Amino acid sequence: MGSRALTQGKSQKAKVKSAQAGLGGGTVAVNLDEIELRPDGDLLPVGLSALVIATGRSPAEVLRQATELGLSPRMTRALLTAAEVVEKGGTVAEAVVGLPLHPEERTAFGVAAEMGCDGVLLASYARLAGLTANLRRRLQRGLAYVGGTSGMGLAVFVAFLLMSRQQFKPIFEGFGVELPGLTTGVLSLADLVWAWGVVLVVGLVAGLVGWWLAMRSPVGLRVLRELIRPWPVVGEIVVDHARLRAIVVLADLVEQGVGGHEAAVFAGHLSGLTKVRKSMEVLARCLMEGEKPEVLEGDLALVALPFYSSRPPAEIARDLRQVAELYQVRSVEIAAGLGSVLEPVLVLVLGWSIGMTVLAMFMPLVKLLNDLS
Repeated sequence: MGSRALTQGKSQKAKVKSAQAGLGGGTVAVNLDEIELRPDGDLLPVGLSALVIATGRSPAEVLRQATELGLSPRMTRALLTAAEVVEKGGTVAEAVVGLPLHPEERTAFGVAAEMGCDGVLLASYARLAGLTANLRRRLQRGLAYVGGTSGMGLAVFVAFLLMSRQQFKPIFEGFGVELPGLTTGVLSLADLVWAWGVVLVVGLVAGLVGWWLAMRSPVGLRVLRELIRPWPVVGEIVVDHARLRAIVVLADLVEQGVGGHEAAVFAGHLSGLTKVRKSMEVLARCLMEGEKPEVLEGDLALVALPFYSSRPPAEIARDLRQVAELYQVRSVEIAAGLGSVLEPVLVLVLGWSIGMTVLAMFMPLVKLLNDLS
């Protein structure tokens, strides 16, 4: 479906007039007092593409200003390199070569170049990087304390397991105490940790390195998103953020005169999640065929409503950004509250594990003392 709509989009060339390497074009009514780039990466009242048109800023200036949104060093370097390419007279296609794009995103940029709206898409991509960085910072702040607490708790639990194996197991064996099932299970777990400790540590380190490498690869990051999506709470954050990315791109493209069905396909390809891409493809097909997308799930139907109101593109884009703000607020609130949700769960799990281990060691001791008395 995506390739079909993209192919049809190729025949809709020159819908957006290009200016300075493809960014900008057309006329947009924008309140200049509302234009603001905030370092926390929050949604802008207008898209970066509209910022170019309203203020006359060059594409390179927009890319450089996007690097002030608290991006990762790697993304910052990539956008600065893209800005230098544009400043030297390069095209958007040349500017995006160094960006960490997924193959789907590169395909979308290729088709956008034929339609003349690749500059708008590049501006949207720069803003998406800011939104992603903002969410990542909030997740890191929310999970830092939980991660540290759980790490220390796990270390205490493992240390107590090994101590139980070294201190209590010889006593039990020396006196020939009949061990209950709980004690036997705990000692077996301690033996496993003792025998395979090095392998477990190496596996943990390898997993962390693999996670780090996946986070730096567009393909690996896409795989991680797909794997996390079914999870409770964290999966909701991933899906809401993907919807936010799609709607931001959709609003920017529609505002610049790109057809709704073409903009929906581009938005789906830059969403970063297969589930959202398929929803955007359904919306594109319905807009192309003049049908109402009744099959769209849940509140994604809000995205379709502005297109059936017979209003100008600028107003449709404004409504879409209002929907995008809902998704951003929800994802940020869930991310901020993730730590407070996980903390009591981890405390209960670790407390229960350590408590059961202590109980498992004292049950045979109590029986031994009773026998000796």
